Amino acid sequence: MSTNRLTAVLIVALVAYAAAPALLGLGKPQKVTIGPTAEVAESSSGLTFQARVDTGAAKTSVHFEDLVIEDESPDPAENIGKKAKVLLDDGAGSRAWVDTKIVDRTVVKMDAHREERYNIEIELSVLGVQKPALVTLNDRSRLKYPLLLGREYLTGDFVVDTGHVTEKVN
Repeated sequence: MSTNRLTAVLIVALVAYAAAPALLGLGKPQKVTIGPTAEVAESSSGLTFQARVDTGAAKTSVHFEDLVIEDESPDPAENIGKKAKVLLDDGAGSRAWVDTKIVDRTVVKMDAHREERYNIEIELSVLGVQKPALVTLNDRSRLKYPLLLGREYLTGDFVVDTGHVTEKVN
């Protein structure tokens, strides 16, 4: 075999070797296309939420009815890191307590006032993608969607297409 032919065979073999994972589906996982709304499951409670996808919001926000913090302090900053129980409400008549801890707090500026909200970590599953989510606890009882999916949860796993219908949402 001539040197040129051997070089060509080696180049083809190297290209095939480099491309094999992608051709076999073993490469970088494909992102899931998600529309403006989706059905989201919270893993520990089994609750299913109808959610609004919001790329303008950094954090995910979930509706809750009650929060019990172990050894609660009147100073919200001192409650970070403490164990907590949160009563989640799916907006469709089902509620469940979830054991978690306070991870952080967020200050939200709304019109003329500021509101502090606690952040917790829960496991969410959306369109087959299950991963932990840092969520802000919020009273969303007057809103159509009890859960809002923000950029931090969507990044890396989802492509948002506002014309795409991902789940039947009432």
